[in-house]
Amino acid sequence: MKKNIHFLLIAGTLLYFFVNFHRTAIPGAIFDELQSGLALPDAGYIAAIGAAFMYVYSFGQLLSGLVTDRYGGFRAIFVGGALFAIGCAGTPFSTNLLVMVVLRVLTGLGASFMYICMIQVLSQYCQKNFTVVFGFMMCFGYAGSIVAGSPFVACVNAFGWRMTLAIIGFAILTIWVLFAVIYKTVPKEPVKPVPFNIKPFLKVFQRGQNIRFGLYHCINWGLFYTFMTVIGKKFLEDYCRMSAMAASTVITVMATLSAASNLGSGIFSRLAGNRRKPFLAGGAVLSLLCNVLIFTALFCGFRHWSLVILLLLFTLTANMSPVQVAWVKEVNPPDQGGVSLA
Repeated sequence: MKKNIHFLLIAGTLLYFFVNFHRTAIPGAIFDELQSGLALPDAGYIAAIGAAFMYVYSFGQLLSGLVTDRYGGFRAIFVGGALFAIGCAGTPFSTNLLVMVVLRVLTGLGASFMYICMIQVLSQYCQKNFTVVFGFMMCFGYAGSIVAGSPFVACVNAFGWRMTLAIIGFAILTIWVLFAVIYKTVPKEPVKPVPFNIKPFLKVFQRGQNIRFGLYHCINWGLFYTFMTVIGKKFLEDYCRMSAMAASTVITVMATLSAASNLGSGIFSRLAGNRRKPFLAGGAVLSLLCNVLIFTALFCGFRHWSLVILLLLFTLTANMSPVQVAWVKEVNPPDQGGVSLA
């Protein structure tokens, strides 16, 4: 039984790897290829494809929090993984904008279940070493963003974006099928009386700590996420005058630093006696400094590759998920874990 649980944790981590790949690769890494392949007259349509995934993925976190608290993490991964796999498998066969948007909505909805559900099952089965184990999961998961940079661009150049995404979609579908087969062999999680309404979220925002953290994180993570998944490669090419391969390499390096930050923050927090606030406060100060300098450069029309240095420093502050998640779980009641994180 224990081996089966471990396999489900591994399969869930693999699915989270591909969640990070898809939200970074499409449309950011293949912006021009998608515009050409779908015969779209304006780049704004491609941004709409990214927004279709991003908004559903973001608001889907709220639903996933309720579902996870009520039905359990593995059951939610089973359902969300099915939606995610179907969306990913169908994406490379899209022939027009409408079909692509529908499939990206489906992909985003399924992907929104992976993060919070994995946190719940890891906190349940890896209580003693949660921050370290979660750090490893986040590090491996963010490797998907690394692969979505220059390695993905190289494969697209060699085989085309449709063939590359079709192979990846098949791999995702295979992982979900294996998860589903093993899931049938483990005891099902009990259904808890968590209401499907706004009341659980109101309780979360009755705590001032949650409000302050939410305001910080929505700005910090929002800026980083938008840059990585939608405008980053295009910005580096058009504004900083970098080549397509150089721009995708920067995205890859940012994803690598993000993964390292996730892993390192969990380990160093554990070594520091599970302290959280020094990491959160230090990250906030560094993030503010980097963003002020970046926006000043944009306002003054400063166009130079040195902006990449500020972006890399900002990346270190955007992803300290093991520390952030542990802090959120510590200041909120156990029965509101999924909703609080959502």
